[in-house]
Amino acid sequence: MTLTVETINELDLTPQADAEIAALLMDAFDAGFGERSFYRQRHHLRLLARDGEVLAGHVALLYRVVQANGVLIPIIGLAEVATADTHRGQGIARKLVTRSLDIAKRSQAQFALLFGDPNHYSRYGFRVAPNPLRHLDLWDGKSRGIKTAPDSEFMVAQTGDQVWIDEGEVDLMGHVF
Repeated sequence: MTLTVETINELDLTPQADAEIAALLMDAFDAGFGERSFYRQRHHLRLLARDGEVLAGHVALLYRVVQANGVLIPIIGLAEVATADTHRGQGIARKLVTRSLDIAKRSQAQFALLFGDPNHYSRYGFRVAPNPLRHLDLWDGKSRGIKTAPDSEFMVAQTGDQVWIDEGEVDLMGHVF
């Protein structure tokens, strides 16, 4: 296996790359994608792992501020971490998540956030954040209002100097990712 990781800005995605990502995500996840290369909304950056010409893995990154305890905090969100069935167990997701955290640490982001399985992502320094979340309830291509509730899969990893505070509501100032 000759694995390379390419970084592509969302605006630079070709129709071919977009279709490849959509196919990978449809295979990796049960539902919700249709024929889109994103779950709820487009992102800012994609990391694509390729084995030769074959798309073996993907992670999407978004950069935004969230509000916690009245403070605006720059974050990088990780979304749609996926590995092709044919390439599972080869460390591809680990390489993509590690590269994503490296990007976050070089940026102004104070934290990397994601929604995922705590048993899996804790190995990368993520931990469950018990804060109630406020976010746009975006589902199936439609805005359905604002939702406030805790999420047991909401995880945080420190990438800057700030310390995450587990108390108080976190306003994602947009959709979950």
